[in-house]
Amino acid sequence: MRPHPLLDDWYDSEEQRVRRVRSWFDASAPHYDRITQAMSLGSGHWYRRHVLQRAGLGAGASVLDVACGTGILASAARRIVGASGRVVGLDPSTGMLVEARAGGQTRLV
Repeated sequence: MRPHPLLDDWYDSEEQRVRRVRSWFDASAPHYDRITQAMSLGSGHWYRRHVLQRAGLGAGASVLDVACGTGILASAARRIVGASGRVVGLDPSTGMLVEARAGGQTRLV
């Protein structure tokens, strides 16, 4: 079930809406990390690491980061799980995955 009906005044079809939303994510990807870091007043990296550790993530664990975006959370998880762990990121936005790979994420799909 969709959260709301298709906005017929804006999009001719569901396919057109999906393309448009993906283009927004792809276009914003190069700026996303900087913007989210500013909006969190610089606490984003600490907060992510802290939450992952409190959730019980440790060395050797496996993580699937769904809608990983630019890979910020996946990167924090990778540092925690270490060489014996595995982190996989998944995102529908090619632009976000390009940024994640540029940031050192090696196994993002």
